[in-house]
Amino acid sequence: MRARVEKRPALGPNSRMIESSMGKLRRVKVRNVARRIWAIADILYKVLEDPSLPEWIDRELAQILKSGCTFHEAISPREVAQSGVFCDSVIKVANTIRVEGPAEKNLELLEQSALALRVAAQLGGDSGVAASEISSAVSGGGAKTDELVKLVVG
Repeated sequence: MRARVEKRPALGPNSRMIESSMGKLRRVKVRNVARRIWAIADILYKVLEDPSLPEWIDRELAQILKSGCTFHEAISPREVAQSGVFCDSVIKVANTIRVEGPAEKNLELLEQSALALRVAAQLGGDSGVAASEISSAVSGGGAKTDELVKLVVG
């Protein structure tokens, strides 16, 4: 708009600016999808004792799986080796729950995997080392998981 108002086409968007903006939008989408997956997993884990759980768990797991596919489509090839691994873990656990039914251990694993995915998305796929640190911190559970939640959620 500035380029048009000032009648200076050189100020207008160029392919580099457009590509940079698209990359920023893609990262926002990835973070939002990861946040959605974690929110669903967190709710499923917290309501395990709810007697109505079997009535809607398949629908929620389907949403996680759909969001997992969206996540994979949105990440760059560079991020597949980093964040994509966490997404694959979430998908695998969600499929296991669909087949075996909801069990506390599986729902806890789903929540932790989704949290790892969310943290990785927040980091933006910085490095494989960061991914390794996320994985070991989440598998430690308890206080470490609480620390990760505070870092990501605020």
